[in-house]
Amino acid sequence: MLTYKGKKNKVTVSSFFDDEPLNPNKQDDLGYNTFAKIIAERIESTHLEKAFAIGVNAKWGMGKTSFFNLIKQNLSSEENIIIDFNSWNSSSPKSIIQDFFDTLQDELRKYYSSLAHELRKYSDKLIALSDNNITQSIKATAGILIGDNSINSLHQEINIKLKKIDKKIIIFVDDLDRLDKSEIIEVMRLIRNTANFYNTIF
Repeated sequence: MLTYKGKKNKVTVSSFFDDEPLNPNKQDDLGYNTFAKIIAERIESTHLEKAFAIGVNAKWGMGKTSFFNLIKQNLSSEENIIIDFNSWNSSSPKSIIQDFFDTLQDELRKYYSSLAHELRKYSDKLIALSDNNITQSIKATAGILIGDNSINSLHQEINIKLKKIDKKIIIFVDDLDRLDKSEIIEVMRLIRNTANFYNTIF
């Protein structure tokens, strides 16, 4: 029992509330699981040559992370590779690139060992070009599409090996609402361009 006595009032609280995200051991009191199951089924029935993004938009504290956890529970671990990436842990927009591809390498290495090497070379080139200069950032993005043959060829090689893995890559990016503007732009660039890989869903 916690009691606070102020000058004009007295507040008594029986206990603190746990605001941790929902996990398999907790009950879904908000009733999110029905919708989470629908999303999971649609993800598993979607097969694309390029990346696809699904956005979950809600105010802070409304249970977005809990909803993510419920989606994961409804996804097959045998047919999918489920990856968590929290960009809020990165120290800067530039480090978001490094941290993202480090996470990707660690998770995919067990399925295709040489893929980690291509991802490392690819991310190194992106980081070299992305030095917070507008011209360089445009060059980094355009290089994947039309310009830099080495970046473009690495991107293609990564896609070839992802096809050989024959599993859907599902990447959960949480806590975007905690980022500043420049960090959000970097995450959006990853999803839209630099990490636009085969059969990948964000």
